[in-house]
Order: sequence, then C-alpha cells, then structure tokens
Amino acid sequence: MEKELREHAFSNLVFIRYKNISLLESISQEQSLLIPDKFSNNLLWQAGHILTTQISLIYRRSNIVMPIIDEKYLGYFAKGSSPANFDSETPTFERLLTELKESITVLEKDLHFYADKQYDEPAHVSFGMTLNSFHDAVLAIGYHETYHMQAINLLIKELK
Repeated sequence: MEKELREHAFSNLVFIRYKNISLLESISQEQSLLIPDKFSNNLLWQAGHILTTQISLIYRRSNIVMPIIDEKYLGYFAKGSSPANFDSETPTFERLLTELKESITVLEKDLHFYADKQYDEPAHVSFGMTLNSFHDAVLAIGYHETYHMQAINLLIKELK
C-alpha cells in the first residue's frame, strides 16, 4: 500500500511540476528577476524554492546526499531566504528550469530505492505537516508545490 501511495503522490507531483514549468517558461529570464510591488520575491526565487524544498525535504532530511543542487541553494532559496540573498553565483532561470525537470527524473529513479530512509528527527513544515521520512516527504511535497503554483500565477499576472 505504501508503494502505491508513493507512486500516486509522485504522479501528482509530476503533473503539478510540469504545470509550474509551463507557467515559468511563459516568461523571460529578465522577467524572472522582477519583483512586483507588494511582492517579496520573484519568479527566479519561486523556481529555485520549489526545487530546493523538494530536494532538501526528500533527500537532505533523509541523510542522503542531495542530487542536482548544492548547499548554496539553501542560502538562495530555502524558507526565509529572498532575492536579497542572490549573488553572482545564483543559478540562472534557465538552469533552474532544467533542474526542475531533472529533479523529477532523479526522484523517479530513487522513489523506491530510498523509501525506507528515516529522518533523524521529525520536520514540521510550514504547510502544516510533520514529516518523518523520505516516504513522508514524497507524499507531501506536491502540497508545497501546489501552494507555490498560486504564487507563480499571481507573479506572472503582475508582470503581464
């Protein structure tokens, strides 16, 4: 039953991820850097944040070496960060779009291989869940990404 739940959650994540990618691909690199009035971040940050949150919750918290991203991404895109943290080494919008796609491929490969990996301590995440494992994170990450889909839509609406 857990395997089926994970596969279902993964399918939902793929659907949501490609919706977000489609939205993000509708704007330019230049637009991705703009922060509209009344917003605290931009589309580059949104793209990096959904990628970084996925990999951090699924891999890093499970004590698995993070694929695709390195620790610097946490400083740029983790909860509590902002575009004010960006510097000359911040990944480009194009690179993040590629990595968003790549992270789905990597997760699909790892989905069952790491299914039993446990966190050292529970993670209480801002979208209201407590996660204890790789499995829990896979089940939950789609909720986080759906929340950010709304932010991405609102930012794009402001830019157009």
